[in-house]
Amino acid sequence: MDWLGRHEDRFQLGDMHDAAEALDAIFQAIHNEHIIYQSKQTDKEGDIDDQCNPRCIIHTLFACDMFDLYKCKFCGSTSDPEFIFDTMYRIYVSEVALIESKAKLDWTTVFKHIISNGPGRSCPGFSDETPCEGKTNTDRWILRLPFIFGVNLVWDSEQASSSHAKMILSLIASQPFQKIDLRDLFHLGGDTANADIRDTIYHFRGMVCYYGKHYVCFFFNILSAEWYLFDDQTIRSIGRFSA
Repeated sequence: MDWLGRHEDRFQLGDMHDAAEALDAIFQAIHNEHIIYQSKQTDKEGDIDDQCNPRCIIHTLFACDMFDLYKCKFCGSTSDPEFIFDTMYRIYVSEVALIESKAKLDWTTVFKHIISNGPGRSCPGFSDETPCEGKTNTDRWILRLPFIFGVNLVWDSEQASSSHAKMILSLIASQPFQKIDLRDLFHLGGDTANADIRDTIYHFRGMVCYYGKHYVCFFFNILSAEWYLFDDQTIRSIGRFSA
């Protein structure tokens, strides 16, 4: 990581960043190499959002193309689509904590609540001629199903509270979290409109973690039906995640 961040003075000894930033840096480096190879301009690096055609391995596996539509609850006016192109779907732990106080947590509930209770917006059809004061509902559409649906759990502080840590671990270990159907979360459009149900179901297979200026990974081995810990040179089975 210190080599990847050498030009920006990031990820140096004693100055690490969280797991999501580390993963983004790795994605950026792989994407940049692809852009350089394509353009043959070694003095110009692409950005993670730059178009790569054919797609680099990162965008092939993780790219999740979506858009939001905002519809007024009062007059029915609908906004123009606001497109979201990203490799990770970001959720804030503080938002999950608010949901926990209102409902029993599971993966689908978290997604639906955050989408439907996002920042309130004024009527998209508001004008001097039509001064509607209604608020909007959000419809989120997914246009391309990624091979890997990555979720970034964003912590608001470097020092997570024990209650928040316990909440997230309980959510991850819960059975509903370990399988998710994107049909239950998003509207399917574009190439996904007629997707087979087998293509919209994703299983929890691994995570990258950061704690105490140290990175570790946990991934599931389908053949042995066990979880494995990857900690520097150490790779060992830890059995079932809930154990």
